[in-house]
Amino acid sequence: MQDTPLAEMITQARQYRRQLDELEKRRATIQGELHALNERLREAIDVTEDAYANLSEEQFQNMLAELHDPGLLTVEVAYATRERQVVKPIQVCRGATLEDCILVSQVLEEFPEVELATARVGIHGAVKPLKEQVREGDRIEIYRPVEATG
Repeated sequence: MQDTPLAEMITQARQYRRQLDELEKRRATIQGELHALNERLREAIDVTEDAYANLSEEQFQNMLAELHDPGLLTVEVAYATRERQVVKPIQVCRGATLEDCILVSQVLEEFPEVELATARVGIHGAVKPLKEQVREGDRIEIYRPVEATG
């Protein structure tokens, strides 16, 4: 019966790998949709093309945020290591989840060691599930595992 915990851990690891694969596919799809939408937005903005053609995606998103679409929510995604803290303001559609916001923020690209499937996340210091919907002004936090010092 000692093999039971090992078998359970192996099964759980497989499930996490599948979840990560699904999240990666979803992130890639969302990123592609965002890029396509940004291109359509660039075409629709009634100003000279040159004014916006050379903006990075981040600069373009910041410019859009300044237009403040009432259908969008402004939130922050935060993560910190001992050496560095990142707080990214982003805008998302109403109904977006913690998971959606974390993927849109691209924090996971900056910190590949973060395993979203197993990481604890929350809003303003309160642990929440990844499927929790966000509200205007929320600060989404990705928590590091507690490290023992000694």
